[in-house]
Amino acid sequence: MMKLYSHEDMLDQVLGSKGTPARNAYEQKINYLLKDKRDTH
Repeated sequence: MMKLYSHEDMLDQVLGSKGTPARNAYEQKINYLLKDKRDTH
């Protein structure tokens, strides 16, 4: 049977846990893009 992973678990595996430089950069970029989308609608 296939194991399912949460989005958070996948981010931890790919980018590292919260607080790591790669994860912080990802979170910052996503938040910037989401804010930009919110401001244009």
